[in-house]
Amino acid sequence: MARLPVFAVVCLVSCLWTRAGVTEPVFAQPNLTTGNASAIIDRQIALPIPKPPPPDETQVTRPETSFFKIASGNIAGSYFATGEKLAEIISHPPGSERCSGTLRCGPSGMFAVAHNSDGAVVNIRAVASGSLDSGLAPADLLLDAYEGKGLFAKDGPLTTMRLIANLYPESLHLVVSKSANITQVQDLKGLRVSLGPAGSGTQTYAQQIIERSGLANSITSDMLDLYEAADQLLSGELDAFFYLGGVPAPLIQDILTTEQIKLIPITGVPVATIYETQPYTEPIVLSGDVYPNTPQTETIASTAIWFVNANISEERVYRITAALWHENNQAFLTDGRSPMTNANKEAAINDLPLPLHPGAERYYQEAAFFQTAPDSTLATGNVPPETSSQDADTDMQSAP
Repeated sequence: MARLPVFAVVCLVSCLWTRAGVTEPVFAQPNLTTGNASAIIDRQIALPIPKPPPPDETQVTRPETSFFKIASGNIAGSYFATGEKLAEIISHPPGSERCSGTLRCGPSGMFAVAHNSDGAVVNIRAVASGSLDSGLAPADLLLDAYEGKGLFAKDGPLTTMRLIANLYPESLHLVVSKSANITQVQDLKGLRVSLGPAGSGTQTYAQQIIERSGLANSITSDMLDLYEAADQLLSGELDAFFYLGGVPAPLIQDILTTEQIKLIPITGVPVATIYETQPYTEPIVLSGDVYPNTPQTETIASTAIWFVNANISEERVYRITAALWHENNQAFLTDGRSPMTNANKEAAINDLPLPLHPGAERYYQEAAFFQTAPDSTLATGNVPPETSSQDADTDMQSAP
């Protein structure tokens, strides 16, 4: 019997399968090692791939998660407590009942975190560069950075910052050991004094006080954070320390209950010269009920400001600003657990050192904080273009 050619066998089998209504089979390659080129093995049927089920249209799409960092300060200071408070208010976890259907929280899916730092100078540089989203700093330091003056002369003008709001006054404290017999700034001569952490607002103001009082070469200075300074003051290793922050400062409240420590005024002609170069610094009197065992005390104060990188989207900053001042957040904001207790909504945009962010300005206009738009050079300045075309809720993301 004559053997059919290979191609005929393949054709015959294929035709039979096709007439039977079965999808054409897929044949394995011949086993060439046997020398039998007509060998056909492992016939397999290629079954149709089932289609995936249609999506469940009742399932709610979860918003994309994003992070928003707030550059604050040392964990012992008022900026860190403020940053934590702000982060709690504006965070909007998916499914949060508190945030549902309102502007009480920031953009959906956003988690805000307080980022501890060495203080205001570091915060300003980090936010201006875009490495952090927002931060806290005194008004005068922000103005110096924006104009490229003082500590920021080598940086040049840092113009990529915009404002969200004035928050609260922050006062300069001079806390001393009673055994050191200090009654005024000039009495610090020859003593060991902490000027605050390097790069902090405390250090910046304390250094000016010391220099303008002619004491730059007459003290032994340290750069300690609030916890370290308080500990060394109580142990007798330190004679005095400066601290800039909202009042009352809890740690200072605690140590003033002892018989060893007191708060002294920061006054006099050398101090008064600061007002000539620092337009947002002013004298202030702390009332006698602020701190225990302390009469009313004269000192100087600036304003703590929440600022943001200019490239953060308008929608994101609008939602953040709306959450900050939402009426249902005010009891939590002013509950006494942070300096935000002294936040004044009515003063949020008074006498600003830098332009508002367009998102913040939009909120204040809608909320009738001003009847007409502020001067354009004050309100928005020359805002750089967005750094990307991402959705407003996902810009400037950074993992905590």
